[in-house]
Amino acid sequence: MRTEVTYVSDQAADYVSEMRKCKTLSELRAVLEDYAPLFPDALAACPKDEAEFAEFVKGREEERRGVFAGETWADRFIAILMPMDALECSIIADRMHVPWGLVYLRRKESQP
Repeated sequence: MRTEVTYVSDQAADYVSEMRKCKTLSELRAVLEDYAPLFPDALAACPKDEAEFAEFVKGREEERRGVFAGETWADRFIAILMPMDALECSIIADRMHVPWGLVYLRRKESQP
């Protein structure tokens, strides 16, 4: 993670921006490892080899064009496109009209 989560930060947007730039498996793995403290489910879904990476990229491009990449692809890789904490915090931030970082930090404070 490049920056610390603050009350006004938006690591989810930063993550998506960096993830989209990845052209190789090693670049993707580096981004996922960097954001693993926030989004461990994304790292767990990382492609294991070049063949899986090619499958991931193909599905990612379909999803970008608004075409569903399929249930099998989604079951395997959707956590990379939208990690659960990123999704939940984004939804709450949008509904409450507050920054993403505020939601993330308050959720972490309220969890045992």
